[in-house]
Amino acid sequence: IDLCWIVSEQKRREQPRSLNTSQTPSFQVLAGTFCDQYGNFAAGTYVRNPIDSQHEPWVEDDGCTIMVKLLQMAETPGETDPLHVPYNEDASVLKEKLGLEAKETEFGKILEMYTNSITGEVVEMCWINPDRSFPASTHGSEGGEELFIVEGSITNDEKEEFGKWDWMRFPPDHSRKDLVAGNEGAQIYRKTGHLTQTALGKEKITITEN
Repeated sequence: IDLCWIVSEQKRREQPRSLNTSQTPSFQVLAGTFCDQYGNFAAGTYVRNPIDSQHEPWVEDDGCTIMVKLLQMAETPGETDPLHVPYNEDASVLKEKLGLEAKETEFGKILEMYTNSITGEVVEMCWINPDRSFPASTHGSEGGEELFIVEGSITNDEKEEFGKWDWMRFPPDHSRKDLVAGNEGAQIYRKTGHLTQTALGKEKITITEN
């Protein structure tokens, strides 16, 4: 996982580069606006590009900050189009544009942004209400769990507090205890199922740049 701060001066110093990758990253825009050949994507957007796709990014005057996941995408059939999920949009917009709908839970709500039925990978955005417990994924612990705090804070059972843009990783078959959101709640990106042997065996990790 990487946090990348892309400043607006790069647009003036360099022409947009075409990156030929066999493992195009998935990422989310945390601040500013990220631009590529598919469009302009504001903060609060989850992006997943197909493997082997060409990527031509640039930034506008506001620059941008992105959280990047490299080398963790399994090569499975049928994924030929980029995925862009503006997860902070109104529920009606998400349902109309993408057919996605957040589900109410005991702790808040969950928006399922991506699933892979072959590997078991699931990517969700979770909103936890203030002072509520955030349990482990119902998809099971055998595929591991990664959490990235987009907003707010959470505390573990050892009273350690994790805040905005902190990252947590739980290995396969690890049974974590409930986390507790702070008094302002928390918004958390969660990825599960990607660390099974099936998923890891389908990863394509060679990167080349032209």
